[in-house]
Amino acid sequence: MRKSNLLSNLILSKMKRVLLVGLVIGIGVSGFSQTYLTNATKRMQNSPRALQDPTVTGNPLQYVRPNLPKAASEVDKVKISSSLNIYTVLVEEQACMAYNPDLDLIMMTHRGETNVIGTGNDLINSTSTDGGNSFNSTVAITAQGGKLHRYPSGVIYNPAGNTNVNDAFSVMAGPYTIGAWEGNFFASTTFGGANAIESTIGTTGAGDLLTRNGMTIDNTGSVHMVGLQYVGTSGPTSFLGYVYKGTFDNANNKFNWTSQTLYPDIVKGTDGAYYMSYTQINTAWAADGSVGYVYFIGSDARAGSDRCSYQPVVYKSTDGGETWNLMAYIDLKNNSVMEPYLYPLKREWSTGGTVKPMFAETDGVVDANGNLHIFTLAKGAYSDHIDSIGYTYTYEKGAIFELYNEGQGDNWSVNYIDTLEARDVPKEESGYGSGEDALSWGHRLQASRSADGKVVFATWTDTDIEFFGTEINLYPDILAYARHLDYGAAEVKNFTRNSNIYGEAFYNYAAEVVINDGTSWKIPYSITDIRTTNDPGLPVTFYYVKDLKFELSDFPVGIESVEGIVNNVNVYPNPTNGTTTFTIDVATASNVEITLTNLVGQTVRNIVHKNVSAGSHQFTTNLSDLKAGVYFYNVIAGEGRVTRKLVVR
Repeated sequence: MRKSNLLSNLILSKMKRVLLVGLVIGIGVSGFSQTYLTNATKRMQNSPRALQDPTVTGNPLQYVRPNLPKAASEVDKVKISSSLNIYTVLVEEQACMAYNPDLDLIMMTHRGETNVIGTGNDLINSTSTDGGNSFNSTVAITAQGGKLHRYPSGVIYNPAGNTNVNDAFSVMAGPYTIGAWEGNFFASTTFGGANAIESTIGTTGAGDLLTRNGMTIDNTGSVHMVGLQYVGTSGPTSFLGYVYKGTFDNANNKFNWTSQTLYPDIVKGTDGAYYMSYTQINTAWAADGSVGYVYFIGSDARAGSDRCSYQPVVYKSTDGGETWNLMAYIDLKNNSVMEPYLYPLKREWSTGGTVKPMFAETDGVVDANGNLHIFTLAKGAYSDHIDSIGYTYTYEKGAIFELYNEGQGDNWSVNYIDTLEARDVPKEESGYGSGEDALSWGHRLQASRSADGKVVFATWTDTDIEFFGTEINLYPDILAYARHLDYGAAEVKNFTRNSNIYGEAFYNYAAEVVINDGTSWKIPYSITDIRTTNDPGLPVTFYYVKDLKFELSDFPVGIESVEGIVNNVNVYPNPTNGTTTFTIDVATASNVEITLTNLVGQTVRNIVHKNVSAGSHQFTTNLSDLKAGVYFYNVIAGEGRVTRKLVVR
């Protein structure tokens, strides 16, 4: 059962703080142990910077699939393609899945598999034109000149008026290596195999420049992507944020690329190192290209002596990325929404203390109003000391939040989404690879939106710890959140629990744009089979996950403003499988009518119709005889009317 109820989470959060005191005291004697480094710091020391492919393990640990319950979900998988090894989908900020609604085209971009499809250094486009029921893989760009493509991203460009998939373009980018990180590739080709072209931008200065984050395309055909150039392996001593823009050249059927640099004021440690994760830069754009954002995750120096932990430092552009303006500092200290779910600073533990959120994972999209939505897996900072800003509690699992601005401005709001059941998987416990080649993973948070930007989505993975008997995310399921700008948020869904892919959603990607048929939104989504070989050096197979969808009925559709003499309406429990109580508060004496209708508007229950006095009134009814599903309760009192969703289970 998900911990999505606000009251239960408040209680659980306070309990966790008390229960962990013994643990904190136990480790506090030795100071800040290295085991308290954040995921972001670990990620800098881990495999995404590796130049070469991993060595094949001679005798990998054999994976034993648990005895699973019979599938109770319609969610299933379809094979997409395969790759030489896992070193094509390692970085969650890549954009490996894409969808174009005009062509109804789904695409995954990845490296090939020698003797199966191209080579491990070639770029592959695997596409579906039948809604994900089948995929066809082709070599899009062949590796030449000793260039080894790594960590590719891809988006779809459809020229105005085109209806032929073969005349649309795949646009790809990422870093490449020739024994060392040499630079970044930018490539494009039509799906018919014409106009294939690749250009490169080399690394300058003393540091590597890996451009692989946040690739996106707007409706004007402008492609945007970001990367960080950094110096230093244990902690960057200097960095630049690179913002790339690709503009289509109609005369030559190719994209021309330009770049700009951003240099946010991030806190330095006493050793001169920047305490930020080099993978934590991202960009998101409105569908029409009118506004775009770039955000870094680091300790914003504008907080002054009251240092913050890793959190967004946001830039905004309203001219297609020609100029960028730094937005105001976002003060999240003791944020009223986040505070109940996160651990406080260790030095103030006994008093319930200060909470400074640490953004461990993020992804973002821009909605129809031009506002940025940053979804984050947040944890409580262990310390705000200048040399330990990135530390967090080893056993804190964290919670998912939505941070978004209003009016494209500097006023930010936070929504709580869900509390995680499992912790990140350390490489020592993953069972995937050994020694230096062993891999770890977190929860692979991804953000998506509808084509019109009216609905935003977040997906992530988590493990059913009761069934699988582990506290780490070893058996990831796919969970999702959706919020409609007009109707509000749907309940969090666990799509794969008790399905045919229960606990198998590894190295996943969600497309930025989802599939919409008018009444439902399907999220194009890929997962990776790592357990067949259980070895990072051996081939992996990619699968498309079908039917990750939200229906219109999942949202509080049809909610009308509480107006007239109706002051408040509350229904508990909701969802229900039996007795439900309606609490109505009216300002003056009036006739109150409560009815229940189904999705097509038919009345299925007349709950009450009577005169009541001013004040609060309760009406209880038994709904156990109704079929499970979504209904709407309608409250009418005088001129006031309220319509909201009620779920029967």
